[in-house]
Amino acid sequence: MLALVATAVLSAGSAASGGSLTQGNYRVADTRIQARLDLNAGQTPENLVVEPDGGTDVSFAKSRQVAHVAKDGSVRVLATLPRPAGGDHAPGTGFPATTGIARTADGTLYVAYNAGDAGLTGLWRLRPGRPAERIVALAADSLPNGLVVDDRSGQVYISDSKLETVWRAPLAGGTAQKWVTDPLLAPVSTFGANGLKLHNGALWVSNFDQGLILRVPVTSRGTAGAPAVRARDLPGVDDFAFTGVGDELLATLNPANQVDLVREDGFHTAVLTSVDGLQNPTAIALQGKNVHVTSAAFFTSKGPNILLGRLVPGTGGTYAIGTGLSSRERANADAAIAVFDGLLNQHTVRATVERYLDARSFVQHNPDGPDGRDAVVTTLEPVVRQFPDASLDITRIVAQGDLVVTQGLFKLSPGDRGTVEEDTLRFDDAGQVVEHWDVKQAVAETSANGHPQV
Repeated sequence: MLALVATAVLSAGSAASGGSLTQGNYRVADTRIQARLDLNAGQTPENLVVEPDGGTDVSFAKSRQVAHVAKDGSVRVLATLPRPAGGDHAPGTGFPATTGIARTADGTLYVAYNAGDAGLTGLWRLRPGRPAERIVALAADSLPNGLVVDDRSGQVYISDSKLETVWRAPLAGGTAQKWVTDPLLAPVSTFGANGLKLHNGALWVSNFDQGLILRVPVTSRGTAGAPAVRARDLPGVDDFAFTGVGDELLATLNPANQVDLVREDGFHTAVLTSVDGLQNPTAIALQGKNVHVTSAAFFTSKGPNILLGRLVPGTGGTYAIGTGLSSRERANADAAIAVFDGLLNQHTVRATVERYLDARSFVQHNPDGPDGRDAVVTTLEPVVRQFPDASLDITRIVAQGDLVVTQGLFKLSPGDRGTVEEDTLRFDDAGQVVEHWDVKQAVAETSANGHPQV
């Protein structure tokens, strides 16, 4: 895969992209950084909502601010919440942080504030032209995080990342009630219940530490049903957004610098990585097919931003990374996904090669390509320019020790029957690819056994 055969390129035709999205068969394309933010000014975007004009309202966690970021990237602070008098001792974060944000049709913004102070922690309301005011109080040891408004019931749901709870309170203000408390919402070491979305008669919740997406039914009486796991093995999952295709969603994996497409059966694949500019993605929102992602740079400490992309037909991935892997095997598997996604889906060839392939000793076993990572760039860049709809749909992945093996279907265009590709990558101790093997098999028109090739 890292050294495509020229005859294969010349024999395939191209086709225009377009069409509706189908389950598991789309990707995020046309990505760009819409706004570059100032880390020194505390512009660490924790959550966002999209305005009708395509601008965004964001919570800047470290500066305790709510701000509007225009489409041109300019920032206008709407409110700064008061600093606790007792110092910076907020649970989990260690500093007072504005977290979840929601917007109603009249332009009113609601923001969760993790202050570590009984007089400040809770839900705040920001009406246009008025000062921010707290309308729902929560205890000082709670960590209000995700936030979602139910317009039909006039209620707001608030995830608590420390107390394994989702709170429910009147949107007009008042007393919060524990709507659901469950070990599936609990933290392990840092953060538990996190992102929240209402979808198809249920409240969906992510758990950062446990790497879960949960579905909690909302009964006809408004009470909570039993939480059920809908996806797992998503370490550091922060926020998520439904794509409009069934129950499929896009989830931000914060420490991994990754956004994954999660299918209804829980299988997931990376659709955005650090190659696209992610710096610890914290939140994601969709407006039609436009995808907005905030990166707070909490761990990378560089380049917080708001990224804009678009959902288009194409590869969406059909594999899952299994459990029982060592931390190194998991990291290598994630890196392998990022390599092939960057090269063959995002088409960011040079940036991907420079990020993931070893500069000194990359060994190529494909007979059509010389050693060295520069050869990968000179081979693949002309291919993705000639075939802008080229894609790779990974279907299986195996990680063991320093090796990762992937199997997938590579297409030069949506109308291409495709080629089955199996790639083996060897990683060094620094997580760089140092060796590559591959085998290919064209997809046949007929099969003697009726089984799919991939």
